[in-house]
Amino acid sequence: MKNLKLNSIHFVLMNYLGLIFIVFTFQYLRDIEWSWMFVASEVFFITLFAISFYFAYIKTKAWGFVHLSVKDLDERELILVRKILRLSYAIFTIIALLIMLLLSITDMRINIVFTVALIYFAHILPASILVIMNGNSEVDEN
Repeated sequence: MKNLKLNSIHFVLMNYLGLIFIVFTFQYLRDIEWSWMFVASEVFFITLFAISFYFAYIKTKAWGFVHLSVKDLDERELILVRKILRLSYAIFTIIALLIMLLLSITDMRINIVFTVALIYFAHILPASILVIMNGNSEVDEN
């Protein structure tokens, strides 16, 4: 059996899956009685989310890089950050509009957890694109 080695891109995917499952589990828990099984699954997804956040964004330094001040970036880094931000805002806009379309044709409502998840998604998307572009290497902040 081959050794399974997780790289940063796997942790980005786990982070998004954890976020999606947190939102859906919370929505489902809100509509039914809170049993220990559902609470345990929510705790599991929050733990998966937190661990994957550390390995995908903190350890690779992608979170810090995309949140640096413009004054701290050289010309090459400014071009890269501009490209990443433009792509992430385009992706976020399309996803947000699709969510609004889905909500308008169904009776679904947005809860606070879903709103927080969308805000998190908007902030983490540039770092996700950076991690995917860099592969498994660490972001050079200098």
